[in-house]
Amino acid sequence: MRHHTIRTRSVFALAAVASGAALVLAAAGSASAQDVPLTTENPRPNSAPLTGGDAAYEYAPTIIAENGVYRMWYCGQDPQGAVPGDDILYAESPDLNGPFTAPGGGDPLIVFEGRGDGSFDGQHTCDPSIVKVGGTYYMYYGAAVNDGVTTIGVARSADGLSWERMVSAPVIAPANQQDTGNDYGAGQPSAVHLDGLFYLIFTDTTGAGALRSNGAGQFAWRSADPTFATGTEVFTAEGWQASTPENDRSFSVANAFSADWQYSDELESFIIAHNNDAGRTTLTFLGTENLAEHPYAPVSIEGAWVEGPGAVSLPDKHAVDDGAEECGRVPVDVIHSSRSDGVPPQDLVRKGIDLVAPIDCETPTPTPTEDPTDEPTEDPTDEPTDEPDSGLPLPILDLSRAEMQMVDAVDEARAEAGCPALRVDSRLTLASRAHSEDMRERSYYSHVNPEGEGPEERAADKGYTAQVGENLSQGVRSAQQVVRSWEDGGDERDRLLDCSYTSVGVGTERGGLLGLSSWWTLMLGTD
Repeated sequence: MRHHTIRTRSVFALAAVASGAALVLAAAGSASAQDVPLTTENPRPNSAPLTGGDAAYEYAPTIIAENGVYRMWYCGQDPQGAVPGDDILYAESPDLNGPFTAPGGGDPLIVFEGRGDGSFDGQHTCDPSIVKVGGTYYMYYGAAVNDGVTTIGVARSADGLSWERMVSAPVIAPANQQDTGNDYGAGQPSAVHLDGLFYLIFTDTTGAGALRSNGAGQFAWRSADPTFATGTEVFTAEGWQASTPENDRSFSVANAFSADWQYSDELESFIIAHNNDAGRTTLTFLGTENLAEHPYAPVSIEGAWVEGPGAVSLPDKHAVDDGAEECGRVPVDVIHSSRSDGVPPQDLVRKGIDLVAPIDCETPTPTPTEDPTDEPTEDPTDEPTDEPDSGLPLPILDLSRAEMQMVDAVDEARAEAGCPALRVDSRLTLASRAHSEDMRERSYYSHVNPEGEGPEERAADKGYTAQVGENLSQGVRSAQQVVRSWEDGGDERDRLLDCSYTSVGVGTERGGLLGLSSWWTLMLGTD
């Protein structure tokens, strides 16, 4: 939360004190020595400005890629606002290089603002962080009743445009545990959803673990409750522990202000994007369970910045997977303000880089069957004179990495329901691949193709005549995310967890915007 009316005291102070400081953990000696170097490729320099409109300033964006569109929320102060103060604006684009406009065109929209009363967010709402879980968008935001201290609120939405506050009070307020000389308070939230939990990092310049010289630092909480009112754990020097007033701001995972984070399924690591050094944005990597571990060495994205970055992510704030499915490659793009010129930050721009990790993604060798214990007692029969039965399975096909990930995720979900692992069937695999490719090439999304053929007919065309069921998905999502969406309910969940199915085929095709959209077909069979 940085208020226009006190910008020289609050915003630029926060950016300046972090500049030039190396990112360190608050507890000496707790970082892991496993910092594996990453290769970087395909650098993308600062783009041209992305937005238009009359906002007095624009900064602190959050960006998700969803259904072929980049959706961006950010902080500004629009003259059309009903309440003088910080507003949260929305714009979207099919291209990361813009232009970003309101849906259908026009200037960005105000989608959230102060209530204009004496409530905790009566005047200022800023620093949005959006995460989508199931069909609901959750927004964490910085708030202030006036130009005083900042607190954190949370709202929800069915479409990302019309929001309702979930609680009438802050979900996080300043701890007031030390005086760092920086009275900003608690704000600048960044959320990720992982394995059923909301993970949140945020700034609190009064927290016990904040840097004494300026209040810098990022505190990490997690809970299944989006309001963090119940079941909250906080990261401490001893790892994740139940939250108490004594430990909830005791340990800082990063010496930074206005940071954003996402989770990379490819790297199995959190990625924190933060601006410490002039002319570059730093990416720092934290362990999945132990945030004091650094599995990879930090990486820089070159490009002048003003204010903190927002990392382009999938709706659950996971990193966008590589469209070419190259093992270990993760494209990271960030958007941030790029110009101040003595005035509030303006000109949101995009920049990025590809991370390439030394990850072994080789196809696992199938477990061989046991050797026979007895020698055959009869002479071998004559060679068959007829062709094999066309109904028998085809030779096992090599699955792509994405297809293997889908099979693994499906088996894992079914195991929790007591179902045995599925047998990969080549006939179902061929039928699934053909349907995903057909949907992509002919721009439709349905179990029934334009010729009226459904799953049973398509499976039979490949020689599979037993009963089948089919799940589909389309969008910018990984295999694990697709399976989680099927588990949310409906017919997809019923088919997924039906233990009468014993065989499986998966087909996935890439295409669409930057090759990041996926068409998934999962076919389940009873043979």
